[in-house]
Amino acid sequence: MQLAVNVQYPRMLAGAQGQAVYVDTEGSFMPERCADIAEGAVRHVMAVAARQTAAGRPELAAALRGGGGGGGGAFD
Repeated sequence: MQLAVNVQYPRMLAGAQGQAVYVDTEGSFMPERCADIAEGAVRHVMAVAARQTAAGRPELAAALRGGGGGGGGAFD
């Protein structure tokens, strides 16, 4: 599950900006755990955006946060 989330990190964070399919062959998929992992990824991106703002690069921070409302966020 972690890899399925990590592969979606944007290129601006040295990610693959890809897509993933998780195939559960054992019937042990835990949606709560997947949600926890995804929430952690979002917290990480928001922390990076905050650091970019503090470093005087608000345009990168806005892109990470999805500023502009056009679906340009880090996980779009």
